[in-house]
Amino acid sequence: EHTDTYFVFTFTRSAEAGDVEYRVEFSTDFATWPTTGVRLDTTDNGNATITERWRHPSPADQAGQAFARLRVGFN
Repeated sequence: EHTDTYFVFTFTRSAEAGDVEYRVEFSTDFATWPTTGVRLDTTDNGNATITERWRHPSPADQAGQAFARLRVGFN
């Protein structure tokens, strides 16, 4: 998704998984994955799920090609 000149990554997660950590990472080369994504918002969907939207730290016209991944781990 491309919104307001930034690449945006959206995902939905369980609201009940308290010990799970979610991290969005962006890369331009598949080799390095810095955790510099910016969380835009978190929405409680009212059905035990939460939707999060994260954006790339640089505008799309400066980022060139960009890739995103969701990293999931336990606290």
